[in-house]
Amino acid sequence: MRFLIAPLLAILLTPSLHAMGKKPAPNRLTFHFQGHQSEGAKMVFPQTVYGKTIYFRRSPELFTKDLTSFKPFVADDGTYGATFYLSKVARQRFAAVTTQHQKSWCIAMLNGRPLDAVMIDKPVNDGQSVVWQGLQKIEVNRFDLMIPRAGDSKEMWTLRKKVIKEKLKKAKK
Repeated sequence: MRFLIAPLLAILLTPSLHAMGKKPAPNRLTFHFQGHQSEGAKMVFPQTVYGKTIYFRRSPELFTKDLTSFKPFVADDGTYGATFYLSKVARQRFAAVTTQHQKSWCIAMLNGRPLDAVMIDKPVNDGQSVVWQGLQKIEVNRFDLMIPRAGDSKEMWTLRKKVIKEKLKKAKK
């Protein structure tokens, strides 16, 4: 009996994109820079990157709130990637941090799930951060509900949100 209850509880308690007519949970995108194992488990977490264990700081340098717009694309592996455009303050902070952390890794995490890691080879001064792979279509849709696409007018973004919400309602039925 215990073996039947646990999977049933997991299914019932798992948050759903269409749960009870509520709007979908927002994406939480964070960018973490490389740390050192000596900083301890409270400060860093291990992540395998291209077959090597790298330690990243738990405290992110960029958050979803720092994003002003995005431009999704289909990645080589069939998932989606996106270029994220940063606010003026985040742009300055990111330029400073990438200057300081050249030749180290940065990992993008979405809702705690690693998406993509890149080696910082030069300062990022253009206010853009690219996630090259790992996004799912539903996550791109969630970003469409949260922030406009690059170049969208307010009217275009409002229309895109309306279309996505209608699709979600139809998928719910």
